[in-house]
Amino acid sequence: MVKGELPSMIVTLGGLFTARGIIYVWTGGSVHNFSPAARAHPMTRLFGGELFGIDAAIFWLIAVATILSLLLWATPFGNRLLATGGSRESAESRGVRTDRIKIAAFILCALLAGFAGILTLCHQPQTHVTLGENMELEAIAAAVIGGCLLTGGRGSILGAILGALIVVSFRYELIALGAPSSWYITFIGAVLIVAVIFNQKLARFLGHSA
Repeated sequence: MVKGELPSMIVTLGGLFTARGIIYVWTGGSVHNFSPAARAHPMTRLFGGELFGIDAAIFWLIAVATILSLLLWATPFGNRLLATGGSRESAESRGVRTDRIKIAAFILCALLAGFAGILTLCHQPQTHVTLGENMELEAIAAAVIGGCLLTGGRGSILGAILGALIVVSFRYELIALGAPSSWYITFIGAVLIVAVIFNQKLARFLGHSA
C-alpha cells in the first residue's frame, strides 16, 4: 500500500470486505457467545463492565483520546504525521521519512481497531459476522463531520469524537421516532457528502490543500 502508492482507503475497505467474507465462510454466519466463566472473568469486566454506574468503555475512550491527542499535538511524530497528510512532497523535502510515518499510522489504526473490537465483545459478549456492519461508513462520516480532511493534513481527536456523538445521537433519535433503518443509512450518506464539500471549501478558504 505504501510502496505501491495505492489509495489507503480503497485498500482498507477491500481488506475489510475480504476479511468479513472469509469470516462468514469460516463460521457459517453462526453466533458465538462467551461462556459464563468468560463473562465473569476480571478482564471482561475491566473492558466491558461498569464503574460508578458508567460503562468502562467511556473511561477507555477518555484515556485513549487523551493519549492520542498528546501524541498528535505534542510530539515530533504528530507533527510529521500531519505534515505527511498535508503534503507528502513538502514533508519529504524537510527530511520526514513519510513511508515510515504512514506505516506507523496504519499499525496504530489496526491496534485501535482491535482494541475497539475487544471493548465491543466485552460489553456485548457475542460474535457474529454482521457485528459492526456499516460502521466503516459511520466512522468515516464521524471523522469528516468532526473536521478531518479525507486527503489528510487536518483534523483532531476531539473533533472525531464529537462527530461520532452526532452520528450516534441521530441514530437513536430516529429509533425513538420509529423511523425505518434505511433513513439512517440515507442520513449517513448525505451528511458525508455535505461534510466533505464543506471541509474542502473551508480548507481552501484557510489556505490548505484539499
